[in-house]
Amino acid sequence: MISNKQLLESLPFNGRVVIEVKDGDIISIVTIPDDHLIASLDVLRELLERAGYAVHEQL
Repeated sequence: MISNKQLLESLPFNGRVVIEVKDGDIISIVTIPDDHLIASLDVLRELLERAGYAVHEQL
């Protein structure tokens, strides 16, 4: 578990983070690099299709 003080000390001065919470407790903090995206599978599929890929669901 991470306390509020530890959370604030763990956050970067600039940037993005993902905070994972389980049962009300913070269990992890991950810094997201500037060249990374966070997206749903639907958004990733749309990005692939816009790039010219054909995306098919597995039967």
